Amino acid sequence: MAKADPKYSAAAFGRLLAKLVDLYVARSEAESTEAAAKAEAQIAKVEAQIKEIYDLMSPGFGERFILLFRKQRCSPEDAAAYLEQRNHILVWLGESSAAKRRREIVEARQVSAASRANRDRRWAEEFIRKKNLSTGLSDTELMAGIGKSHGLKSQSAAIEAVKRGLKALKA
Repeated sequence: MAKADPKYSAAAFGRLLAKLVDLYVARSEAESTEAAAKAEAQIAKVEAQIKEIYDLMSPGFGERFILLFRKQRCSPEDAAAYLEQRNHILVWLGESSAAKRRREIVEARQVSAASRANRDRRWAEEFIRKKNLSTGLSDTELMAGIGKSHGLKSQSAAIEAVKRGLKALKA
């Protein structure tokens, strides 16, 4: 299963916001113009990342969110507007990552089911070959032996796998 891009997760977005706050503090405490310029460049980079994430949810509103972030300490209304938008993006990121995880789980199950069906067919073919050799074993013992030889611990699971494979071969 592929891992989600961490850049677009709610946790990554929260880390970017925290980093942005730290950079604003570093810029205000900078003692030289060189340090302030460096902090300003880092701020621009983090703001661009935040805008990119926000624009995924609501194209064109990344810049507005950054302005809300900058003005959040100006008035209670600005703070409320910022918090509302921040919470909105966090919920959206959480929902989109949950949907992506669900898709990945479904895809993994489909791949697993296909590989299991192939395994069952291979075991059925092996069963037919061994049965034609007249080994003297009953069908059940032969099926269980095939499963055991491939690392399956449960005899009943091995028998069912071979039976599924035989049905698939007949179809």
